[in-house]
Amino acid sequence: MRDAINKHKPAGTLGDGRNYCVRITSTEGALGDSYLEEFRDNEKQVPTIVTTSRKLSTGVDARNVRFVVLMRGVGSMVEFKQIVGRGTRIYDDKDYFTIVDFYGNDTKFEDPEWDGEPQEVETTDVVEPEPATIVVDDVVQGNPEDDEIETDEPEPAYDGSDVAVDVPIEPKQKTVVRLGDGKEREIKYSVDTKFYMDGRAVSPHEFLEKLFGQIPELFKDEDDLRKQWCDPRTREILLQGLAERGFEEEKLQALKQLCDAEESDVYDVLRYIAYAKDTMTRVERAGIVREYYLEQLDNNEREFVKFVLDTYEKQGENELSMQNLTSLVSLRYKTMRDATSVLGSADEIVSDYLELQRELYMAIGA
Repeated sequence: MRDAINKHKPAGTLGDGRNYCVRITSTEGALGDSYLEEFRDNEKQVPTIVTTSRKLSTGVDARNVRFVVLMRGVGSMVEFKQIVGRGTRIYDDKDYFTIVDFYGNDTKFEDPEWDGEPQEVETTDVVEPEPATIVVDDVVQGNPEDDEIETDEPEPAYDGSDVAVDVPIEPKQKTVVRLGDGKEREIKYSVDTKFYMDGRAVSPHEFLEKLFGQIPELFKDEDDLRKQWCDPRTREILLQGLAERGFEEEKLQALKQLCDAEESDVYDVLRYIAYAKDTMTRVERAGIVREYYLEQLDNNEREFVKFVLDTYEKQGENELSMQNLTSLVSLRYKTMRDATSVLGSADEIVSDYLELQRELYMAIGA
């Protein structure tokens, strides 16, 4: 993405042209950190655009960001709000910013209490100066939908009749896949279902075989998988390891559909592929925890745990990351001071948060 943008950069770009757009990811190390400082320096005109994968979702105060471009599906409402927040900083002559969303994330996270009522926008012909821009998560896979095509041909005349036309939808087929352990997995896919690995389309069967072959490098057995997954800190490392091997979040989420587990966690899908174990929905998992765990808590703890479980059920396991804890606390209690007054110290809140996740996966994941 970075190279494509620099290839088509505007004429007269300052600098050597290579830093008009730069990449800032955790793998860039000190170089990425220096790019970030230059991007935040509003006295400098380059870099003008940065591409990143999650590194700038939180904690970066770049006040002159005018565009936020989403090029992946965001699985967490909290993460979506944090990404959007990169554009809300106030700066001279900046009273709005623009979100360009190629994956329709805004439709998944409608929150009237947070968004407020939409305001009418008066358009003018004023030419805006070239703004600083941030591209969030430059992960693109598959083929984009065809652009809308405008034509000079007139629309057919309305003949006064309303005719409903049934457009046949390609049904998903089920097939059995036998992986290296000799056990069978049933997957569900359409004829045109493709995954993209190393720039080429592969079949679901080939994709599963590749993932199955990489699994021994990441966890040695089912218990090890469960231990890594139940702690959000080691879970993040596991997901990073999968991403480095070509199994980014978007592909893992797509696997849920393939395994008929849209309402389950990625953990369940990995467990199904690696060990042919049945999946469990988030509602089922949270329901079991509610039956025995809530009664062990005091009233204040119980209310917060119920809030976290409700959010997890609706939005998925991404809501349970460590970086989302502060946002969850803020959504429930407004400020950390308010939270500590009813839940105890920050360390106790973190401890309880980790304990809840051990209950979700260790106690009922076997």
